[in-house]
Formats: sequence, C-alpha cells, structure tokens
Amino acid sequence: MLTTTTNRSIAMGAGLLVCVLLGSGCSSYYKVRDPQTGKVYYTENLKQRNGGAVTLKDGKSGDEVTIQNSEVQKINKDRYETARLTSGQNPELEAQKEAARVAEQKAQEQAAEARAAEARAAEQRAAADARAAEAKAAELKTGEVKAATDGQTANAAAAGTSAEGEAALAGATAAGGAAAAKQAVTPDQLRKNLVAGKDQVDRTLQSLSSLTDPNTVDLQTAYKNYGTQVDRMKQHAAQTKLDSDAMRQTREAYFAKWDQRISQTDNATIRAEAEATRARLRSGQDKLIADSALAKEAYDPFMTDLEDVRKFLANDVTKDAISVLSPTAKKAQENGKLLKQRIDTLVADLDSIEGKPTTRPSGVSAGAGASGTITTPSAAPQQD
Repeated sequence: MLTTTTNRSIAMGAGLLVCVLLGSGCSSYYKVRDPQTGKVYYTENLKQRNGGAVTLKDGKSGDEVTIQNSEVQKINKDRYETARLTSGQNPELEAQKEAARVAEQKAQEQAAEARAAEARAAEQRAAADARAAEAKAAELKTGEVKAATDGQTANAAAAGTSAEGEAALAGATAAGGAAAAKQAVTPDQLRKNLVAGKDQVDRTLQSLSSLTDPNTVDLQTAYKNYGTQVDRMKQHAAQTKLDSDAMRQTREAYFAKWDQRISQTDNATIRAEAEATRARLRSGQDKLIADSALAKEAYDPFMTDLEDVRKFLANDVTKDAISVLSPTAKKAQENGKLLKQRIDTLVADLDSIEGKPTTRPSGVSAGAGASGTITTPSAAPQQD
C-alpha cells in the first residue's frame, strides 16, 4: 500500500519540513480510501501511524478518523473543495442507491402511464355506453308511441298514466341516463339519490298496502296512486344503476390522478400521508362498488313484484282480483325491506369514505321506513 512505503513517508515528511522552514503555511489535500468499508475521506490533515495506519480529520464532519491499511492519494485544492461534502461515504454504495432510486422512479412513471391509458379506455367505454343509452332512449320512445297508437292508451290510463306520459317518462329517464353516463356522479349527488330512493321505496310499499287493504273502498284511486309510485320507483332504480356504472367507470381515472400526485412528490412525509389516504379511499371505493352491485341486484326482484301486481290488475281492479295478490304483495314488502337495508349500507359506505359518521334520528334502526331517513351531510369533495 502507498501509506506503508518508505518513499511515501519520506516524501510527506520532506514536504512538511519545506513548508515549516519557508514559513509559507502551505497545505496538502488528500483522498483517503478505507478498503475494508469502501468509504472515501477527503482531508487536509493527515498523520502517519505505525503499521501503515493513518489518522485524518474528516473534511466534512471534522471528526478524527483512524484507518488501517489505507489507500492515500494526494489531490489539488479544487478537487478537495468539490468532493469534501461527500467525505465519509461509499461512492459505490451511493451509486447503487441512486441507480435503484432512478429505476424505481421510472417504474412508477411507467405504472402511472399505464393507469392513465386504462383511464382513457374507461372514458371511451363510458362515451360508448352514453351513445348506446341515447339510442335506447329513442327506441323506447318510439315503442311507447307505437303502443299508444295500437290502442293501449286505455290500459295505461287505468294504471294511472297515459301512453304519452309513459313515453315522456321513459324518454326523460333514458335521456337523463345518457347524460349521467357522460360525467361522474359526485358523492353528495349519489348520497341524495340513494336517500330519495329509499324514501320512494316506503311510498311505493305504502301505496301497495293501501291497494291490498280489504278496508279500501275507492280501489280505482288506490290503483292509480300505486301506478304513479311504481313509475317513480322505476326512475330511482334506473338512476341508481346509472350512478353505479358511472362511479365504476371513473374510478381508475380518479386513482390514476392520485398516483400521479404521489409520484411527483419528493417530501417523504407528504408522500406517506398521501399513500395512506389513497389506500383508505381505494378500500372504501372497492367496498362501495361491491355494495352498489348488491343494491342493483335487490332492485330487480322488487320491481318485478311491483310490475306483476300492476299488470294483473290492469283490466280488473276488484276485491276478488286483489285477494289473489296477497303472497306477491307480501314478497314485495320483504324485497323492499332488503333493498332499503342495502341502500343504508351504500350511504354508510359514502360516510366512511368521507370520514363522517352515519347519523340517524334517535331510536330509528337502519331498516326503518321513511321516518328513518339518514341525514344527508354537507356536500362531499368533488373528484378532480
């Protein structure tokens, strides 16, 4: 090693003697490597020890460091000043860390690009769904108009609405669905729609109870009111499905923006908090989407029961005809109760995502009727 040779010791001593004799106060600068640890030190204060060891003053920290079997290289002042702040580090290890950091950053950027591409694909699918919904709306309106000209106006009037009214309702619902598919529903909008849907379940079941009550005298009025409530229930069912689809379609785009924010953040504290928040939001939305699918499933048997009752009584609203409906009416009441429970679950999911407790009037359970409507909180943050 250089520090163990006689020539190097003589040269260093001679140089020091010259500086002392001349009184010039000249300084020497050294790069010293520790082969055992790989660390490299920069110093202008170096002392030879027995056995080839050296003691130096670290140019960065000022600490005194002793190294056995060191590798010493004399350098100029400019290089010393440039490298001094890296003194005490292992250049090879630092290079590996930097390479790993660059590779990780590149992987994150590629993942973000992939998620962004997936989000764009989701938006394209949503646009295609919107166009299909608009076409379906036009088709449905044409079918309703044809039904009116085929002589079904009388049956529609007996059900509490006209064929023209049905066409307008169907057209408005489908057109509204097409518009909803083009933009994401906000948490506040979804919550309000869910609460309104739950209230409508109560009103519809109440109209069914009144219609099938043996004590009801004006059956035609009861049947007409029942038909009106069923039509409104259909609107809420369609809206819930559209909200669920829109939420699912925009989900990946929403989290792709979170990933982009996180990848562009260098502050470790902010990054950790952002990652924790993203994980919580993603978990909450996963549950919300799963529970939304269950709510959609609960609408189908409930609406089937309601429509079966209306169709059966369309041409014969009598006590005898109504008496046949007792099992179906009971089944509709049970399916309606299940639907309200699943709507309550969705509202609770939204409150959990927003970090707000689900509040209900005192003494009212999650399965309560219209009087147990869950209180709507202030507007939730918009998804940007």
